[in-house]
Amino acid sequence: MSCDPAGNEMHQHGALTPRIVAGLSGFSLEQLERWRESGLMPASLENREPPEMQAEFDDPPRYYDWDDLHRILAAAKLLELGLPEAELPAALARLDAACARWATDLVPNRIREALPERIDAHRFFAERWHEGPLGRLYEYADAVEMVPGRRSCVPVLRGRRVDTWTLLSEYCAKRDYAAAAASYWITPYQARRAVEFECALGGVGQADAPLCG
Repeated sequence: MSCDPAGNEMHQHGALTPRIVAGLSGFSLEQLERWRESGLMPASLENREPPEMQAEFDDPPRYYDWDDLHRILAAAKLLELGLPEAELPAALARLDAACARWATDLVPNRIREALPERIDAHRFFAERWHEGPLGRLYEYADAVEMVPGRRSCVPVLRGRRVDTWTLLSEYCAKRDYAAAAASYWITPYQARRAVEFECALGGVGQADAPLCG
């Protein structure tokens, strides 16, 4: 997979698949694709590999960066707090005009007045700060984190560089949390939480998890 901008910038600012963004936000892949095509929720990074390579490795045509993710999570929170979907484009336009990185920086004094009147601003800021990049899956923050500059911002085990998808694959191959944990010098609890996170992210049960064959 080759993306634009250059690899180092992608590493710092993220290259997140639609699967990850959909799982964290609760939006469907179809909805994200419609919003991407309309320009409402752009995916900033283009996959430069030939289409046949993308198909072979099941790569998406575009990836979301760190700011894209937070903007989508903020949009999900606006809808959760009662904003009608029909009003979302206008609301996002006002917020974008108030502060280019409003969803990532969450500076109240810069964007409070741009929030729709029907939105409880205190609750919006409090819940977005609390949930962070894990969005609706913030309950896994005891074991999982997403960090700019680490593994292109994909979900990783807290304090480590091993990503949760790799741990899911290891568990699927061995069907044992202790065996999967031993491969990465982590605890069985950490391995289990990573697998549970990936299953919640993908909306599947452990027995049906990808790569379990």
